[in-house]
Amino acid sequence: MIKVTELKNSLKVVCEKTAAQSVYVGVWVKAGSGNETLDEWGISHFIEHMVFKGTTNRTAQEISEQTDFVGGQSNAFTSRDCTCFYCRTLPEDLELSFDILSDIYHNSLLDKSDVDLERGVIKEEINMLEDCPEDLVQDRLLAAMYQNHAMGREIAGSAESVDKIDARLMRDYMRRYYTPDNTVITICGAFDEAEAIALAEKYFSHSTLHFSGKRAEVPPFTPVSCKWTKETEQTHLCITYPSFSGFDKRLYAVSALSNIFGGSMSSRLFRTVREERGLCYSIYSYASQTPVSGLFAIYVGLNQACLDEAENIIASETARLLKDGITDYELQKGKAQLKASMLMDMENPASRMSLLGRDLLLYGEVRPVEQIANLIDSVTKRDIEDAAHAIFEQKPARGIIINDR
Repeated sequence: MIKVTELKNSLKVVCEKTAAQSVYVGVWVKAGSGNETLDEWGISHFIEHMVFKGTTNRTAQEISEQTDFVGGQSNAFTSRDCTCFYCRTLPEDLELSFDILSDIYHNSLLDKSDVDLERGVIKEEINMLEDCPEDLVQDRLLAAMYQNHAMGREIAGSAESVDKIDARLMRDYMRRYYTPDNTVITICGAFDEAEAIALAEKYFSHSTLHFSGKRAEVPPFTPVSCKWTKETEQTHLCITYPSFSGFDKRLYAVSALSNIFGGSMSSRLFRTVREERGLCYSIYSYASQTPVSGLFAIYVGLNQACLDEAENIIASETARLLKDGITDYELQKGKAQLKASMLMDMENPASRMSLLGRDLLLYGEVRPVEQIANLIDSVTKRDIEDAAHAIFEQKPARGIIINDR
């Protein structure tokens, strides 16, 4: 059973007990790269790194060793719409998770020497993307079609933007965004609910700051066509259409559409481009959503000599889908894949923590797994076909990385 509690300072806590042997505690802040101004580009991700570098109560080594000593784990990640810090421990060490997460949330030192040192680490992380052309083509196309809007810029920033970020800017950013009314805590796994709420009160109820940052804005979609050269073994193509935001009721129809079109080994694109023609190893489609945007993307990596044929097949399959729709068999298979994937994923407490945290933080509600399963079951053939027309009748953006040798 899911329970949501609001503390006296407006911070919300969501709990779900499961049959797991461990417990996750996540602190979710509605501050991601989509909230940043150009002068702040990369700051959300930079802060994610810096909070583990020491607080007024703990050194960086103590933060990591105290978790390791009880066999626990601590980590964090940044997206375009939020930042999450989390700990996983056994139930008897639940208070340690709250203590550490509260410490890094409220008391990070952001020491200048640590900031300067971490710049090099983040630049290497940015360089890693350059070595993965499959991800690179999709990120570059996102930036191009969103015309350098915050929702399209690379989450980690650029080497130049990271150089401009200092401790003063981080402190100001945290003062505006790291506030109780902009934060959600999730507890998922094996724990005592009364104890968890008491710990949330103890460690997170004293802050009285109020949100004064910038909300993410809807990005403009431009159907650009871009080509970049890079020394690679393959040509990498991404075709992206504007789709629906995470608030749209057509969300599950689009996800089922992706499964049917290119999201599985039995999908139309996988079968025609790879299995029947042997043109590639990797081809897939996916739908992604944020509260302010949505995309439907197709990716394929292949020999440049096969590019034209593959694009022609993708265009032909898109036209066939719009003309003939989907079969009853595809409807049942697409929904079954979507529901089974969700339910299997929910066996992992980390996934449940993420679902609860993102839902409450970004959409203001929590959806029980049973409710999501029912929504998937209710998707009709007409829903999927209408979603296909809404998406594929628009002009897409196209990005390609080709070998420069």
